[in-house]
Amino acid sequence: MKRLALAIAAVAAASLSGCVPELGRKTLAAPAPVFDPVAFFVGRTQATGTLHRVLSRPKQVVIESTGRAAEDRLMLTQRILVAGEAPELRTWTLRQVKPGRWIGTLTGSDKPVIMQVRGNTLAVRYKIDPGLTVRQWLYLRPDGSVESRTLTMELDMDVSRMELTFRRV
Repeated sequence: MKRLALAIAAVAAASLSGCVPELGRKTLAAPAPVFDPVAFFVGRTQATGTLHRVLSRPKQVVIESTGRAAEDRLMLTQRILVAGEAPELRTWTLRQVKPGRWIGTLTGSDKPVIMQVRGNTLAVRYKIDPGLTVRQWLYLRPDGSVESRTLTMELDMDVSRMELTFRRV
């Protein structure tokens, strides 16, 4: 019965995937300025934007972040506020393993977080329970802000998309 419910949900998500807007990633990528996660996230940042979930109305999102660096690590604590929902706390601990590549942990995930820098783009991927895969692309803009596009998938189908703009505060 559970498999039937998952199959029905997958078909519904596929037929409604047009209800979740495209991310427009390719138009934001550029060779410069080069994204430095430590330079951007150490200190305080705030993001505002919109979360689009399949079968739901869009919701406003605010993310308040505080980051610090120690040796080869970046630690980031975030308070996530989604309209109409309880606040969520999330902690990232990331270690640079070579130039432009980071591996780490994230609250709510028992799998590693992998980050890769290419030009102005920071690509992030991780898995969260139960069986969701998250892919995020952050783009450093010439004005110093960061545009973020996040895609969450289950069974290779989009279940949510989020667009945010991060600014240092």
